[in-house]
Amino acid sequence: MPNDTMTQDAGGVVQDYMRRLDLDTWFAKISQSPATFAAVCFGGGFAIGFLFKRFFKFLLFTLLIAFGVILFLHYKNMVIVDWVALSQYVGLDPEQIRLATAIEVTWHWISHHSLAAISTAAGFIVGYKLG
Repeated sequence: MPNDTMTQDAGGVVQDYMRRLDLDTWFAKISQSPATFAAVCFGGGFAIGFLFKRFFKFLLFTLLIAFGVILFLHYKNMVIVDWVALSQYVGLDPEQIRLATAIEVTWHWISHHSLAAISTAAGFIVGYKLG
């Protein structure tokens, strides 16, 4: 007869791991020191920039091929795509978004989170150059 602890389902293992990981405490510790927070943002930006340069062409090519297949299937009436609902789901509803509003919201976020924005941008640039 198998042991009950050995037959724990995957969802229980993930929940147990996330409970032990306790990300809220980790984020609270990081945000206490500005130097640590800037270093974590720089590291994240570096990783994103490095991976962006390495895999951008592959990712772009894959997305273009997938989009082309969807358009072809939509043209042949094999797949019905509700473009209005899709654009609203993604958040590209032209009736609700104005360019000036998007720029204003972005600038507001950057000005309030300048340490994170600058250190992440610097990490991205370094990662992109080294990637």
